[in-house]
Amino acid sequence: FENCDQVIKQFILLNLLRDGLLDESQVLDKITYAPYKEFEEKIIQEVKRNVKLPETIYNTEVFDVYDSKHTLGEIFENSTQPYLFLDFCGTWCKPCMEAIAKYSENKHLDNSKKVKPIWLFFENDKSKWINILIKYQLKKENCFIITGDPSRELIKEFSIHTGWKGEFPHYFLFSKDGKTINADAGSLSKFSESSLPKEPGPPAPTSLDK
Repeated sequence: FENCDQVIKQFILLNLLRDGLLDESQVLDKITYAPYKEFEEKIIQEVKRNVKLPETIYNTEVFDVYDSKHTLGEIFENSTQPYLFLDFCGTWCKPCMEAIAKYSENKHLDNSKKVKPIWLFFENDKSKWINILIKYQLKKENCFIITGDPSRELIKEFSIHTGWKGEFPHYFLFSKDGKTINADAGSLSKFSESSLPKEPGPPAPTSLDK
C-alpha cells in the first residue's frame, strides 16, 4: 500500500487493528486523519472487550446463601442476560454498604433482561453477609461469598487482567462470554442500561473517493 495516500493507509490500519492483525501500539501514533481519530478509540475499546477472562478466574470457587459451591464460570454461563455487572464488596466496607443501601431504594436492575447484577462478598463472617442480604432484600440468587486464600488469589488475578487496584467497592461490567466491557463501571445504583456498548460500524472513508 506504499503508493496509497495517507487516508487510505489509515483506513487500512484501522481495519487491521479491528481484525486483530495489528495491536494498539502499532497504530496509535499513525492515525492523523481527524474523522478517524474518534473511531480509533472505539476500535481500541472494542479490541479490549474481545479479551476474555482467563480460566484461573473462571475456575474460582464461590458459595451461595445455601452454602452450595459454584464457580465464577458457571455464574457467567448460567446467566440469561447478555451482560453481568459484578459488585465486589464486603460487610466490613462502609462505602460498600452505603452503595448497596442506595441500590436497594429502587433495585432498578433486579428485573433487567439485559444486565444481571452480581454481588460478590469478600467475607469471613457468613452471618454478617446473610444479615445484609436480608436487610436490603438483595436477590439471593445474585449473591455469592468468597473467603480466605481464594479471595486473595481472585484479587490478584483481577488486578493482572483488568487493572483493578484492589479497592472496595469496585464494579465490573462483563459480557456473558467473559469479555471485559468496563473494568471500572461506577456505582451499580447509577448504572443505566443506556450506557451498554453499541457495536461500532466500519469507518466511513468519506474522502476516499476524492
